[in-house]
Amino acid sequence: MFKRKLKTSNDNSSSMCNIIAPKCYLTTLPTEILEMIFSYLNPQSLVTLKELGVKRLIDISLSYRIADFSQCNTVHTEDLSAFFTCDRIDVIKEINFNDVFFIKSDCLENCIVKCKNLAVLSVIQCGVTCQNIFHIFASCPVLKELYWSVNSKGFNKKLKKQSMSLKKIYLYGRHFGEFDYNVINKILQICPHADDVCLNISPYHSKTLPPYISRNAFTGRIIYQGRKHPVHVVLTTKHSYYIEEARCILVLLSGMDEMKNSELKDGEDMSFFLIHFSSYLQFFTEEKYLNNILTLPDESVQSLTLVQTDNLSHLLPNHIEKIKKVTGPRLRHFTMCYSSSPFICMDSLVGERTKAVNMINQITSNSRNITVLNLSELHFDVSFPFSALCYLKALKVLSLPSCSMREADSTEGVFLKNQVDTFENMIDKCPNVEHFAFHSCLWCIFGPPDEGLASIYKWKKLKYLTVSKITSLRICPFLKHVAFNCPDLTALELIELGEPSVCHYLPMVLYILQQSKKLKFLRLNQTALNPNYDHFWRSIGSSMNLQGLCIATRSNTFISNKNVTNALKKLPYLHVFHLTVRHVSHNLRSQIRQIMHTKGIQVGNVQICESRENDFELQDCNIMHFPLP
Repeated sequence: MFKRKLKTSNDNSSSMCNIIAPKCYLTTLPTEILEMIFSYLNPQSLVTLKELGVKRLIDISLSYRIADFSQCNTVHTEDLSAFFTCDRIDVIKEINFNDVFFIKSDCLENCIVKCKNLAVLSVIQCGVTCQNIFHIFASCPVLKELYWSVNSKGFNKKLKKQSMSLKKIYLYGRHFGEFDYNVINKILQICPHADDVCLNISPYHSKTLPPYISRNAFTGRIIYQGRKHPVHVVLTTKHSYYIEEARCILVLLSGMDEMKNSELKDGEDMSFFLIHFSSYLQFFTEEKYLNNILTLPDESVQSLTLVQTDNLSHLLPNHIEKIKKVTGPRLRHFTMCYSSSPFICMDSLVGERTKAVNMINQITSNSRNITVLNLSELHFDVSFPFSALCYLKALKVLSLPSCSMREADSTEGVFLKNQVDTFENMIDKCPNVEHFAFHSCLWCIFGPPDEGLASIYKWKKLKYLTVSKITSLRICPFLKHVAFNCPDLTALELIELGEPSVCHYLPMVLYILQQSKKLKFLRLNQTALNPNYDHFWRSIGSSMNLQGLCIATRSNTFISNKNVTNALKKLPYLHVFHLTVRHVSHNLRSQIRQIMHTKGIQVGNVQICESRENDFELQDCNIMHFPLP
């Protein structure tokens, strides 16, 4: 709407602007409505509102306290200068520079330090260094929250001691080498009042973990020297080496000389690690914590995670009424999962799975404002309750296990057609889903054929689509329908679909590349993917808004540098490139970095490696690919 009006006002005529504005009825709307409309605009659009020449609209645009550039991360330095003007900097309370990659860190710092009333700062994966952070501390005395990807560049042990009033500190690192103990120690020293401190050692660089639980995630806490509140640690990894590294960090921060395995997992005073961690976590109802349910408040919470153990089914009904009290109209994020072993005898858990279905029915009917629903860590050997999800008109993020729509199993009497029909009915009743994740079940091998997902194109607002490790999927024709019917698709992840020896769905991906004009991130991790398919790389080059690309395969085909570089030269915004193949030229990495440098990219992420011949299966890429919603 605004772009069309602005184009007609480029003659800089004041009278013309005053004629155009009433035509779109902006000047006749109440201030509250205008603020709601403007809240959907990114900072660049707020700046262009000045061109309308209407003082009331300009004043409202200048009153916004949030400068969120994460949704328009292709900005350049001149875009920041246009936004951070003297008539706006005094009111800005929150800045988000996550994933901004065209701007030098010193330029980001110069904009931040102008905002003396800044309370919340998020600078994740944008190159901000330790030196920048301490300059910001000195200039923003009322800062309360910091979200930062640790970059120790410029750290000086002789930094002048200053006391900050920060209450929340979230520090991120893709690997343990980024967590400089001296930097963390210094920040905690000068922020003695921070009661919420988290070290996130994972590929998920956001304020929260994904809306589905990472299957190899752990969380813990440590009592830091001289601090009243513990320091929390989030770790998502499957490699024992990294767990040992995490233990070393805990030892350093806690001041202990040694930490045993039992202390790492179960220690009450020092640390505890729980499988199935979600940052939407409010309460765990694992068996050993059931007594703590008695301390839950008698009002709805905003987010809730229920973790069930193998022998929980006979205990949970005694507490269901208490749990229902923390659900209700305020509940927005709901996660339910099991902590049982995937190798446990399934026959003994039929009753428990039925209890889970009843629980979902009761909570969703009582909490109709849920926007994030994560059930991907459950197993269903009874019909999945899609009808219960029809209550959730505000649902935006949905994560399900593959067995929620599995192929016919004569022993259990589960019929795919009935599940597909109820799934399609749920889509019609919940049309606002933007993020859909469909994962393999950890407890069974069941999953739907391609027709099971045929109706997801009806989610016209779909932005993020993840389908992972479902062997029953083959050609994936639903991708073609998504390409033509979901114009806002931003990210696509396809991980090990169908048989590992073949890759049938690549032609459907080409439709996505050619038709999805807003596509920013693509991940294809497939054992038999041909990494040297010419038509594929030509399609990559035509996807002009692509910012991140992750390709992983164990195919023996030697990848051509020319195919890759020719495609990447055409992509002005590509700054994340992950490639894992069996054979790769040693100079491909330097060529890609040179391409990014030529485009002016300041913060790039290039990871190229060879898959090992003796690996039994393709290893998942454990690197951040795109910002999470």
